Amino acid sequence: FGTSNLPSLDHKKPLVSQRTKRAPNDHREHHQFNPFIYLPLYYRMFNTPHVPILKGKARLVYTDGKAYVQGIRHINHKGAWINHYWYRAEDYYDEKKKKRLAFEDEARAQSIEEWHQNICNEVEDLTLAKRR
Repeated sequence: FGTSNLPSLDHKKPLVSQRTKRAPNDHREHHQFNPFIYLPLYYRMFNTPHVPILKGKARLVYTDGKAYVQGIRHINHKGAWINHYWYRAEDYYDEKKKKRLAFEDEARAQSIEEWHQNICNEVEDLTLAKRR
């Protein structure tokens, strides 16, 4: 989810009712996943919080039952999903996030700003806002 073009968050209101704009489903950022892990079968993570190493013959499956195969992208937005509210609002993005991003050159800075302003606020998604 982007900033939804909010100058700042109203801390008296739920986040999900304020942040309603996100990137389109086919955007490359939606090609990551975070696993739900049955801990007795978990060994450790593999260089990323997205791919666990499991014990024995345990395997990773998507919520639709398809097996996870490294290097093959399978996007399934049904059954379970995790919304990522990385940006919060414009003030947080300007004051905190921009300082952490690598604005090495003008082309990269322009690319990040385009991403921020356009792509991450492109689709109105009221799925969680309506459930409140």
